[in-house]
Parts: sequence; structure tokens; C-alpha cells
Amino acid sequence: MNKTKELLRIILFEKTWILILLLAIILRVVLLFLLPVGQTPDEIFVFKRVWSEAIHIEENSKYYSNNIYFYPPLYFLIAGLIIRVSGAIPSAFDQAFSFFYIHLRILSMTLSIASLFIIWKILEKIELNNNIRLAIFGFIALLPSFVSSSVSVNHNNLLLFFVFIFIYLAFTANYQLRDYKKAAILGFIAGLSLLTKMDAIVLLPSLLIYVALAKNKKGLFKFITIFLMFALIAGGWWYIWNFMHTGWFYPRDLAEASGIGFAKPFAFSNYLANVFLNTTFTFFAVYGVYNNIFIGLFAYQVFMAIFILSGIGIIIFLFKKALAIFKKAYLVHSLIFLMNLLIFLNFNLFYVFQPQGRYFFPSIIFISLGFVGGFSYWFKGKSLIFLPAFLIIALLFFNFWGIGCVTHYFYNVNFLPSIMGCLS
Repeated sequence: MNKTKELLRIILFEKTWILILLLAIILRVVLLFLLPVGQTPDEIFVFKRVWSEAIHIEENSKYYSNNIYFYPPLYFLIAGLIIRVSGAIPSAFDQAFSFFYIHLRILSMTLSIASLFIIWKILEKIELNNNIRLAIFGFIALLPSFVSSSVSVNHNNLLLFFVFIFIYLAFTANYQLRDYKKAAILGFIAGLSLLTKMDAIVLLPSLLIYVALAKNKKGLFKFITIFLMFALIAGGWWYIWNFMHTGWFYPRDLAEASGIGFAKPFAFSNYLANVFLNTTFTFFAVYGVYNNIFIGLFAYQVFMAIFILSGIGIIIFLFKKALAIFKKAYLVHSLIFLMNLLIFLNFNLFYVFQPQGRYFFPSIIFISLGFVGGFSYWFKGKSLIFLPAFLIIALLFFNFWGIGCVTHYFYNVNFLPSIMGCLS
């Protein structure tokens, strides 16, 4: 009888993560077609570079607010190849955009779904209660802002795909410094990440963790040399080329031009509070090209309440040393989060006001481990089985709310009850 119950439990567990993945796919497909063309952040600017490079049109000027030309080229090469093989490319931008945006949204969604699969494989390797594991996966897969970002024409989804592959390969096996094949693969993936977006720098310090966790330090120099060599071949060359030609590792003048028109740090009162609140809100749920469509205030209050409860739970766990089960996982992911945080603070404290929650998506596993792990403290004993269901149902409800706000804002169709208002 006990064996039968255990078998049923395992089958139910296996089916639940697949169900979460299917729900995540459905939500992404809905938003892929529901969000009008150009109505996700930076979509029009990203496509402008893809289109102009695909048909070899030289811009009169690339120095404008929100320009994307200072980023590394990998995503734009891949996206350009896709639209070239999809048919004749119109010479008129608006016509090309309205025809090809759906192709590139499908690319983003495909990368996002692949990333979710890899995230699940990462979570399987972390020593966790099965209910907590399902809750973490549900939180990541169904987080409203992550869902909407997953169908946007941008390079972020390609970056995240590489980041999660790197994490899976680096930290789900024995740490052997004489595994030179792994050094080459990790270096190559790190290089591709750097050739996608500069934010991939969050991965490089994690190499130190890999080295630190290796019991036998023989082969250390060769391992690092091979890693760096393949990282250079795959993507590092772009930064060296820029440094040799411009005196910096990326086109700094284009990067500075992209921030024209944005508020400068501390340009208004309560600046740090605004950075925190805007980042938190947009990490949870936001829609629209200007991050200007929010679900009702009550939803964010619920999220903040759970956030506070999670924080209290984490503190209690720390005092009880219960987080020892996360030892290696937290060591790896916390360093990625720390680098992510430093980049974010550097940008918002010294350059321009850009408090966007999506900038923390490379650290979404760490954030979810903390958020769900801390919140799980309040589910005692057998009640822990209800944690995944609670989070999944709550997030599905907030996604439904978000879809209602999108239809109301763009199509003047309002199927939500009056109590479920929207902010914009």
C-alpha cells in the first residue's frame, strides 16, 4: 500500500510540473497575439536594428534615445537571418515591422519555453522538498512580468537561455578542474552570452565558485585558460575589437546617446524609494511599451505582503540554520544575483533612472528560491502540499487580471469586474 501511494505521489509530481509548463505556454501564446505590434518595451527599437542590418540600410544617425546599436550583435544576426529566410523584406520599416514582428516574438517565446525546461532541470538537481520545488517552478513560469517579457522582440530571452544553460552545465555535476571539455563548453557558452548582451558579465565571477568547489585544484591554470580562450573565440573578440577601435569595450558614445531624455539619478525627491517600488512592481506584473499598464493596486499589495512574509521566513530559517539545504545552490545563484544587483545599482545610481524589474531575470532562480523558500516557512507539516497550488492559482489569477488590463487598454474590451481595476 505504501509503495502504491509513493508511486502515485511520484506520478502526480511529474505531471504537475508538466501542467505548469503547459499553463505557462498557453499564457505566452495568448499574449504573443494579444499585445499589439510594437507594444512591448524596446520592441520597435530592437526590430529597427534587425531590419536595417538585414537589408543593409545605413541609418542617417544612430544617436537617439533608446537606440539599440551599442549592444553586441549575436541576437540581431540570428533575428536578421530569420526574417531573411521568411520572405522578401519590405524596404518600408512599418510594413516590415507589421509583417515580421510575429516571427521574432515566436523566437522569443521558443527561447523562453526552452529556458523553463532548463530551469526545471536545474531545480531537480537542488536538494529541495518536492512541494517547494514545484512552487518555485510555478512562481518562475507564471510570474506575469516574466510571461509578458517572454514574447517581446528583444535579446533578453536569448541571454537568459544561455545563462540557464551555463548554470545547468556548470553546477549540476562534479566539480573537476581536469574536465577540459567542460571548460571549453562553459567558455563557449559564456562567450555567446557576452556576444548577446553585456549583462552576461554576471556569469564570469561564478567561475570562481566552480573553482572553489573543486576538491582537487590540479589542472586549475589549464582549466581557466581553456575557458577564457573559448569565451574569447565565441564572444570576447567583440569587446577587444571595440577597445582597439574606440578605446572602450563597447560603443560608449552610442550607449550614452541611448539614455537621452531619461531622468538622471536623484533628479527628484524620494528617488531611492521610487527605484525600489518601481523595480518591485515591474518585476511582478507590468505590460505596455512604456511599462505603463499595471494590474490593480490590490495585487501589488498582496505581492508585497507575501514578499514581507518571505523575508521574515528567510530570517527565521537563517537563525535556525535551515538554509543549509541550499548551501551550494545559494552560493552559486547568490553570486549571480550580487553581480546582477551591482550592475543595476551602478546604472540607476550613476547613469539614468531605469528601475525595471526585468533586469533581475538573470537572477530569477535565486530570487524564487528565497521568495518561495521563505514563504514556505508559514506552511507547516502536511500543509506544505498546498503551497504549489496556492502560488499557481494566485499567479494564474493575476495573469488573467493582466490580460484583462491589456484588452481594456488596447481594445477597449473590459471583461473584468469593477473591483478588478487597472492602473496606467
